[in-house]
Parts: sequence; C-alpha cells; structure tokens
Amino acid sequence: MATAQYIKHLKDAVKRGDVKEADIDLLVMDVLKLKKEAGLFENPFKGASLDLEKDLVRAPKHVKRAQEAAESSIVMLKNNGTFPIHGQPKIALIGRYANNPHLNGPWSWHGSKHQNETLYEVFKKDMNITYMHDGMDVDMRILKQADIILIAAGENEKDSGEAHSKTSIKLPYGQASWIQDIKRKTNKPIGLILFNGRPLDLSDVVDEVDAIFECFFPGTKGAKAISNILLGKVNPSGKLPMTFPRDVGQIPIYYNHLSTGRPYHVGGEYTSFYLDMDNSPLFPFGYGLSYSKFKFENFKLSKDTITLHETLKVSVDVTNESHVPGYEVVQLYLKDHVATVARPTKSLIEFKKIWIEPNETVNVSFELTKDDLSYIGSNLKPRVDNGDFSLMVGPNSNDLIQLKFKLKTKEETS
Repeated sequence: MATAQYIKHLKDAVKRGDVKEADIDLLVMDVLKLKKEAGLFENPFKGASLDLEKDLVRAPKHVKRAQEAAESSIVMLKNNGTFPIHGQPKIALIGRYANNPHLNGPWSWHGSKHQNETLYEVFKKDMNITYMHDGMDVDMRILKQADIILIAAGENEKDSGEAHSKTSIKLPYGQASWIQDIKRKTNKPIGLILFNGRPLDLSDVVDEVDAIFECFFPGTKGAKAISNILLGKVNPSGKLPMTFPRDVGQIPIYYNHLSTGRPYHVGGEYTSFYLDMDNSPLFPFGYGLSYSKFKFENFKLSKDTITLHETLKVSVDVTNESHVPGYEVVQLYLKDHVATVARPTKSLIEFKKIWIEPNETVNVSFELTKDDLSYIGSNLKPRVDNGDFSLMVGPNSNDLIQLKFKLKTKEETS
C-alpha cells in the first residue's frame, strides 16, 4: 500500500544513524536495475500513449460493457407489482442522488465523475418526470400529484471503503424518517433506488416503500442501467453478494456460518436465537428478484452413494411461470455433515446463470467430483471424509431444496 513514511522520516533516520545510507543504496539499486531491464531509461513513458488513451478510455465498446455490467449487478430486493413502469405515469424523482453524478464509488480514484449522466439527466429523456428535487425539503403538494415517487437515497460515496467503518448501518442523514414521512403524507407508490458501499439495515423503510433497487455504486452508465430496469427494458437478475441484516446487532451475519452446539429450533429455550427479532437476515446472500417468476422442482442426484473417484450428477428443473423472459441464477450449496474440522452449515460450490423464456422449463445440471467435496484440513492439506453430505439448490441461500448422499472412500468399499 502507498505510504508517506519514507518521505517524512527516512532522512532523519539516516541522520540519527538508525538507517545506513549504504543499505538504502542497495535497495535503490534493485529498483534501478528493474527500470533498466524495462527500458525506462531510454523511454520513461514506455507503453504510455495519449492517442491510445483517447481510443481506449470511455471507448464505445467499453462504455457499452460498463452499462451491461451495471444492468447485471443491480439487485431488486422488493417489488409489489409497481415495476416495471408502463405507459407515461407522472413521476417525481427526489433524493440526494436524484441529480448526483457521483456514481462511481470510493475506489474509482481516477474516474471522471463529471462525465457521468445523473439519474435526472437520463430519466427526463426516458420517462415523464414532472418533479425533481435533490434535497429533503420537497414540496409535498407537488409530490401528491405524482403517480409514482422515485427516491434516490443512500450513503455518500466516501462513507465506505478502506478505514471508513460505522457503528450504524441504517440509512444515514435522516433519510429513513424522511421516507416514512413522505409515504405517510402522500400514500403514493414509492420506488427506492439505493446507492451504498456496504449492506444496510433497511428495516425502517422496507415496509414503507413498494420496491427497492439495490444499485451499490453502478459506475459510468449506472443511470441508464437503472432507467432500463425501471422501465422493464432489462429484467433485473442481480443477486446479493452479501447478507443484509435486520439489525446491526445481528452482525456478524453470513450464510456460511459454522454449526453451533445449540442450533435454533421452534420452542427451544436454550438455543441460539434472539429474544427481540427473528434469526434470519432481512435479505440473505444470493437473494435477488426478477420481473419473471421462477419455480425449482425435480431436484435429482444420479446416485445416493458415491465412491471417491466417481462423479455425482445433479439436476433440477427451473420453470419460468410468467410471461416475462429473464435470467435466473441457479445456486448449488453443499453441507459436509462429518469432517475432522468444523464445516459451514452450507457453502456455495456452483452456480449457473440461465435464460428462460416464458412458460419454459430448463433442466440445469452440475457434475461434482471429490474436489468439490474437499476442504483444507488441520494439516493445511486438502482432504475428503467419509460420511453424509447434503446438497441444496435454489435461487438464494435461504430458499432451497435439499437432498442427501453418502461418500464412501476406497478403504470403506474394498
């Protein structure tokens, strides 16, 4: 990592005798040798080209790819049927990100934010925007005249990233109570468009809005990607890469936790559970909705017992029960019931993103070998143990179908 410690303190360290100048010379010589081998003494700007930069930076094919990446990564967390938007309803666009080009996030040091289109700049061309305000002092009278209210909220881009921790992960800057107030005073359908660099506690707003689109920081073409999803030009297919808790008190919370000696079960007093809320997350790892409706069924294994060198074939039927074509991410999880070290209650081992037409059924298959069943043992080497395994398949880490099989090593079967 970059540091200014040498610039600030090395000279004084040499004067004090803490560091020998000869030692510095040896280290610098290594750098000079590398520069000579790279030809940087003859051409210190080797590989750099202003013409090439103009051709590559924000090149049409790269901008197109940036939009596709944003469209694929946006996660729809909730939708009561308000979206996609049909026709030309009157839309109010409000919130701190309504007209904000800072969509690149905290780690885009050299990104040109001023070249990003804002939500308002894109939406006013794509939708019937009748009111836009990027502050919190909105005109409730005008809001009440809208058919749909889009609220672009979230964290400041500098709120996340290295050395930017928080004790509260609720929507900051009074946005949660502001959203509640808008819903109470207008009673209009609300679509919440989120920009943030960490999982948020959305428990204060999840029941106040009609849809939630988790956009994180979607980058250069984020605004256009969001517009396409809201209008149904793109069917959302993103899945959460992390778990969203119901409350900060649940943290750490993640899907692949280890087993406990007192697992939760209904009616058990001395088990692992919270007195004041459900154990489950608000939104689990791998979660994400679609405008399509998918059904998982006919989960099958080729065998219920395999040996160490056999391949296990796994299949499941996924049906699109809607009239909207779309992608679904089929996720396959594994639980190892018997191992020499503690193993997670489930681990994602495979996934496939598949396109399914309306009313179409696709058979999705996986093939597993001993490598998929192995883990790193206490001696830091891969190993596989005899015993029971569970395979689980579904659209996220929570809504799963489960089957069991047994592994027998060569020693057991001989």
